[in-house]
Amino acid sequence: MPVPITVVKASVVTDATGVVTQVPALITPYGVLEPLLDYFLARRHDRSLAWMQKGARAVRLFVEYLSTNPDERDNYRLFLNFAQRLYTGTLVAETGEDPSGLGWA
Repeated sequence: MPVPITVVKASVVTDATGVVTQVPALITPYGVLEPLLDYFLARRHDRSLAWMQKGARAVRLFVEYLSTNPDERDNYRLFLNFAQRLYTGTLVAETGEDPSGLGWA
């Protein structure tokens, strides 16, 4: 089963002024995915909120895919299969079942 991940709107204060910046954040069972949050904070002046939301969704899908394929060690194959599943979905055409639990149409 995929790891449950939630995309939320984070309100972040980065300095003593108390000014709040809102950016998307991914919450995993292990906490906030901080590298992505830091990246969005660094790019908030030249990227739109819509761009960040699309980026957060893409990372969420990839992390979910990783959690259902933890034994794949070949990075090339991992990305190739991830891209293919985005295109074809994860349902078995003949049976309609989804052994991965991802449920991607």
